[in-house]
Amino acid sequence: MSTCPRWMLVFTLMFLPGLMVAAREPAAPTSKADGQQTRDLVAKIDRHLAERWAEAKVTPAEPADDAEFLRRVYLDLVGRIPRIDEVRNFLDDKRPNRRAEKVDELLTKDPRYVAHFTNVWRALLIPEAGNNFQVRLQQGSFEAWLKDQVAKNAGYDQLARGIITTPLSNRGFPFGAADPSPLTFYLAKEFNSPSGSGGGDQARDQHAGYRQDGAGEVPRRQGAGLEGHGQRPG
Repeated sequence: MSTCPRWMLVFTLMFLPGLMVAAREPAAPTSKADGQQTRDLVAKIDRHLAERWAEAKVTPAEPADDAEFLRRVYLDLVGRIPRIDEVRNFLDDKRPNRRAEKVDELLTKDPRYVAHFTNVWRALLIPEAGNNFQVRLQQGSFEAWLKDQVAKNAGYDQLARGIITTPLSNRGFPFGAADPSPLTFYLAKEFNSPSGSGGGDQARDQHAGYRQDGAGEVPRRQGAGLEGHGQRPG
């Protein structure tokens, strides 16, 4: 029996929890009118964190001040530090919900959010592009596909479904393809395998293995976003 490739285990661990949660939890808020649901979710997360702190007998750090928060949220969501005028405007803002408003602003109005998280997900899913020319040649089509997923706030389940169910050609991988496609994910794993020659046979076998499960379906969740990795909540 062949050993399961390490990248397959990583991929499964990344997406399986999201698929399981998606199958049993209601859809995430889709508008500002559902702000109470967002606050309830934040409170639930905080409660779980507090419970773990108590179990571990640790004292959490003090909350970040406004200047520290602003630097962190810009780096996390758009991949840069704030400009001086953005810092001054935020520090002059006395609204009690200024932090939540800033997060919403970066997620919905700053185009760097989509670009930044396209890079984040590309690095997570096809790290092979950093040291493999053949994979790097194909990463443009994968980035274009990822960019579209991030821009439309696709959920974890939708991202996984797009990768798992993408059709593979029996003629191998078309090099230099310009159309947005997640095919590069399988191409990267083929070239990264010990016996990978780029022919595509192993990648097709792994792809087929992903698509087979007990029910023959990937659980679907409507409106579930990638909040855990900076995706806007709706």
